[in-house]
Amino acid sequence: MGHGSAIAEHGIRLRHFGSAYTLAEIQNQVSLMAWRDLYFYWRDRHVDGRPPSRAQIDPPLDLPRLLPNLILYDRVDGDFRVRLAGSEIVRRGGRDATGRKLIQDMATYEGMITLIEFLTRIFETETPVIFSVARSDAGAFGAIGILMPLCAADGTVEMVLGGVFYRQTRTGIPAEPWSPGALTELSLPQMLEENIEVFR
Repeated sequence: MGHGSAIAEHGIRLRHFGSAYTLAEIQNQVSLMAWRDLYFYWRDRHVDGRPPSRAQIDPPLDLPRLLPNLILYDRVDGDFRVRLAGSEIVRRGGRDATGRKLIQDMATYEGMITLIEFLTRIFETETPVIFSVARSDAGAFGAIGILMPLCAADGTVEMVLGGVFYRQTRTGIPAEPWSPGALTELSLPQMLEENIEVFR
């Protein structure tokens, strides 16, 4: 039995917005394969152990089905800016944040301080972050997000490529927009070990 399976079996909990979820519960609520596709795409484009640059990836050509769930951040004058937000992120959130700065324009949004902390760490360490997203209207588990650095030729982080992959409805009816709530960091090695069941 793998380490991740043992964690799920023994019921180690992932604390999230006042509630608790096991890895198994998360798997049963969210299509995680999509974030894995994005992560492996990013990892496969490393050069000499360094994350790819923005110029070395081409999601519209390589990952067209994931485009609605992608988001791109850069850093301008010490603030983080949403360079581009996919249509599903816009639809689910009920707003288009493209071009907006996180600290200047969005710091009061729930979960934003945590997101800023994640982005700051990525720019400093070049290390990806995976996290769960609660729904602010109910505190329920709503999505899995992942953030990965894109590095310039000198090794410094120039942008962050992200994806947000939402809990699927059993009926296939598009979910109503909802605002993101608390963000909780997850263990990337554990999530990669798990045998993911995809619900469409």
